[in-house]
Amino acid sequence: MTGLLDVGKGYLAVWLARYLGFPSEIQILAGASAVLGHNWSCFLKFAGGRGIGTFSGALLAFSPKILGLSALSFGFFALILNPSLGTLIYLGTIIFLSIYFNQFGMTGVFTFLSLPLILIKRLSPIKEIFPIKGKNSLIRNRLLFDYDQWVGLRIKKFQKWNKLKKN
Repeated sequence: MTGLLDVGKGYLAVWLARYLGFPSEIQILAGASAVLGHNWSCFLKFAGGRGIGTFSGALLAFSPKILGLSALSFGFFALILNPSLGTLIYLGTIIFLSIYFNQFGMTGVFTFLSLPLILIKRLSPIKEIFPIKGKNSLIRNRLLFDYDQWVGLRIKKFQKWNKLKKN
């Protein structure tokens, strides 16, 4: 239920801006602002979620086709690699598809504007990584795996499971 409300929040922000007749720039800012407000909510002492659900809801308002195709890439890579890497591939796929379908002006710009918000939130709490000296592995692991340590890839877990199954 929470995930649906997060998606609805992003969708509503863009839909409302469109319904009120605002130009595409304001619609993009409305979607990015919904992600920003979700990630650092003033009602939760500037804490919040990772913003992917809210981002996806806004993307649904911009381009359901791109959302559907990129969600397939997320599902595939989340299963064989891990959900965090699947999310990064999902975001890259959105940018690629927005160029491919000639929708970069709305969808691609919205994604580029939201990308730093999503990546910075993955580094949270940021005060733990400053000063950066000697923290490269922590930054890499938080960006790639959303954890402080290397968590491995699911494909290796599947390979181990198949070996156990054969024995």
